[in-house]
Amino acid sequence: MKPLAALLMITCLAAITACQAVPVSPASEGPTPAGSPEPLPEATDTAQPERELAPIPARPLDTQGPWAVFTGADGLYAINLDGSGQTLLMSLPPYLKLSAVAPQGGRFSIISAEDTNGTVNLTLHILRLPDGVVEASLPLTGPLTEPGPQHQPGDAIYETMTVLGSGDWSPDGQQLAFEGGMDSDNADLYLYNSTDATVTRLTSGPSNDFSPRWSPDGKYIVHMGASTFGSGAGYEMSGVWLSNARDGTISDLYLLDPKSGAETILGWADAKTVIVYSFTASCSTYNLRSVDIETGEVIPLWPGYFNQLDIAFDPASGTTLLFSGDLSSCEGGSDTRGGYLVSRTGEVQRISDLEGSFPVWNTDLNAFVYTDPQLAYAIRPDGSTPQYPPDLSDHPAVSPDGRQFVWREPFDGGLYGQIDSEFRWLLAGEVQLSRSDGFGVSFSLPPIALWSADSRSFLFAADGLLLASRVENDFMHQTITEIASSETPFLLFKVNP
Repeated sequence: MKPLAALLMITCLAAITACQAVPVSPASEGPTPAGSPEPLPEATDTAQPERELAPIPARPLDTQGPWAVFTGADGLYAINLDGSGQTLLMSLPPYLKLSAVAPQGGRFSIISAEDTNGTVNLTLHILRLPDGVVEASLPLTGPLTEPGPQHQPGDAIYETMTVLGSGDWSPDGQQLAFEGGMDSDNADLYLYNSTDATVTRLTSGPSNDFSPRWSPDGKYIVHMGASTFGSGAGYEMSGVWLSNARDGTISDLYLLDPKSGAETILGWADAKTVIVYSFTASCSTYNLRSVDIETGEVIPLWPGYFNQLDIAFDPASGTTLLFSGDLSSCEGGSDTRGGYLVSRTGEVQRISDLEGSFPVWNTDLNAFVYTDPQLAYAIRPDGSTPQYPPDLSDHPAVSPDGRQFVWREPFDGGLYGQIDSEFRWLLAGEVQLSRSDGFGVSFSLPPIALWSADSRSFLFAADGLLLASRVENDFMHQTITEIASSETPFLLFKVNP
């Protein structure tokens, strides 16, 4: 869970684009990969020629997926990744926020409210693709947690509301662990089971539960509690717990450091090893470590401090990429400026002189991606460098075949790509950015484009429109529909079958 100070920083960073990958230039900081490809030619402003494009196929949603879900001008829609099959899922409420997307099974959860501030009648909706069924609509508040005219921002009831609806889907996509306030005056952990649409309350107590995360085998949920979320200087932590989702038993996971103002679950290295770190208002994040949920053994991985938003994790290898600055003024801190790969057993490899870069893990590229003010870079957990176009200034969206790239140029707002080994200017104008953050969800920026599984088409949003680009049209773009106005939070995400 990110402290409120981090969430404020995130808001300021919303103009930074989506995660994926890029290279190193000898003229800039960071390692220079061996065998880098030749620089790409200068982009030219080649407006689309006047010609008739092959129409978008007239067919329903694919039965196999994957699919994209987006907020249109009047509702929440699903669509195939080639632009066909646009299907209305639900009308657009005044407030809409993504809760979580299941890793498989076509399910996702959405939070709605009847006011634009997201405070009136918060409801959690469980939706399923490809049939577009709203499987369940679950009220998230009760008599003790629904704000009334007498409540003001800053009241305890509003603290509780900040976590309501946040959750995490089980690895098989069948169960959603989520935070609800239906039965008490704070947030508790609940479990929704899609097989019979039942909801089970897992916790009770005086603190607000937050940040549920499933183990890879679907047996356990790690979650946390705080008596207050504070105003940016950290939380008053109550504990970190391990719940057995099969029998409902709960146990303490580890003892809290008295100075910890928040705990964050970075990810799981395997079914019994969770990677966590702590936060203190005076010196940001610190003490990256692994915890064995069966034995309680704690292994320090990076005991010192590092920059608050500059961390990413590869769950397959259990490797972390983090960046640190001069933190010698912190108690026990030191000048550790640079970027570091940290293995699941604590081996450290310095890979960059950069002090901060907003790193992300790019699954399609199988590499970490990080940026400086001018270039983006990529590195794999073993320290090797993947091949990709050189001298990109932003994170690109990488096709599933790993050979095609689309990126936004932050200086002119246009869309560019290297497609079929050809460097292309794709679109002038501002590319629409979206993101979904929430308690219990690691912060990540959205892909600038959503590629189809066969790497033959992608969707993207720009200038208030959802557009499709397909190989059948030489990757020229076509308008699909209008998207939500600037007053409505815009969502664009992929759902897997």
